[in-house]
Amino acid sequence: MLLALRVGLPILLALGGVIVLVAGGTQLGLILIGTAGVSVIVDGYARQSISSNGDREREEQARRIFAETGRWPSARRPR
Repeated sequence: MLLALRVGLPILLALGGVIVLVAGGTQLGLILIGTAGVSVIVDGYARQSISSNGDREREEQARRIFAETGRWPSARRPR
């Protein structure tokens, strides 16, 4: 269902925009195509935001370890 919304909606909007453009409704067609583009961009930003949560959690864990041990977890020990 979510895939249909993420992919299907922009495709339908763009297709509808092209059909309206061909039929002669230039302004409405461009608005529909632009709306399809905006929905793809917003979806991309939302997916990127969700994926960056894991990075934030790893960073927070590394800071906790640093506070306890005084060493950053990925730092190598001196020889």
